[in-house]
Amino acid sequence: LHEKFNLNYYDRVLFLESLGHSDDVYSALKSAREILKPGGILYIKDLFKCEPLDTNDEKLLNKFIDDVNERYKFNMYDLYEVLKALRRLGFIILNVKTPEILPSDFENFQSAGKLQTDYSVINMEDYNQFIQPADYLELILLKPPFNIHENKEVYYINKLNNIEECKDSEKSL
Repeated sequence: LHEKFNLNYYDRVLFLESLGHSDDVYSALKSAREILKPGGILYIKDLFKCEPLDTNDEKLLNKFIDDVNERYKFNMYDLYEVLKALRRLGFIILNVKTPEILPSDFENFQSAGKLQTDYSVINMEDYNQFIQPADYLELILLKPPFNIHENKEVYYINKLNNIEECKDSEKSL
């Protein structure tokens, strides 16, 4: 991104169901950080690998995700690995949540079960066999508006009022 866009310039960078199409999640997030101005927001809405309930589910889940990744040229990332990369890049995590979507606006449970049957993950005879393959989540992150190495206590506390105070004090310098 930094090769095509100005550094430290944009208020927002959005990954709308697109982060999974990157082959290198760390590099994609690093590029987004480079073009965000201090105090800018990184917004990610995507699918993340769901945590299986047991080892049998894990095998089926991994097979399903491998099939989806191959068919759609996708990389369904592990949420914990993405969060780890974001923290290493110095982002402040403001929110991780399930987007507010009406069931009528999203694929329904029945079609998700059909997808698993079509991919031969399982033969869906009833919904007790359904495996949730992915969490659909939105992540909202802040590129700190201050030097995190000089204000570690503010970075680690993650309180917005502390961030605003620190931002104001740096403006006065």
